[in-house]
Amino acid sequence: RPWTDASVNNAYDQDLDFFSVQANGGLSYNKKLGEAHDISFSGWIWAGESSTPNFKINTSNTPSAELMDPSILSKIQSIGSSLGKSRTFRTTLTGQYKLLDRYIISGGINREGNSNLSSKYRFGYFPNVGVRWRISDEFFMKPVTFLSDFSLRASWARSGNLQFKESTLSSYNTFGWDYIDVTGIYQVNPELLDLRWETIIAKNIALD
Repeated sequence: RPWTDASVNNAYDQDLDFFSVQANGGLSYNKKLGEAHDISFSGWIWAGESSTPNFKINTSNTPSAELMDPSILSKIQSIGSSLGKSRTFRTTLTGQYKLLDRYIISGGINREGNSNLSSKYRFGYFPNVGVRWRISDEFFMKPVTFLSDFSLRASWARSGNLQFKESTLSSYNTFGWDYIDVTGIYQVNPELLDLRWETIIAKNIALD
């Protein structure tokens, strides 16, 4: 093949790193009020950040087959770089009340934020509630000795799902060919200004 062919003395290099840091903390409170009432509350905060710098280059036509490295004078076939960065923040508040350890109601709310979403919809609020009736502790269940625990429960919750893991910022890449020794670029991901949380509703009724 001629020396100018793109497959001659082809060299490729890439540097990809990943960095992540997380921090969380919480408080909980439990109190028994007399013989019949129990209450509990808890709150949690979670925060995290991750970044992924990436650089890659592909060249050809180095001076020698013994010198096949993109840092050596050669013809650039493609070159690209990116920096992915995201931050997440979550606050959770929950509470529970028990009467005679037989009638139980619990609920909470999550506030979640992610920097990959547009600034208008970056934070979402997701509540949940649940009730439980421990039937096995009722007076009319005393003759039933083969059941140690029998309950009826129901719950409702709204949760958020991040539809895209990538950043909302635009990203670009280069074409695999050039014209007059100039390589063109094209857009890989468009900037998504109206991206928001996907909301999921879950309902459940069960016997335990």
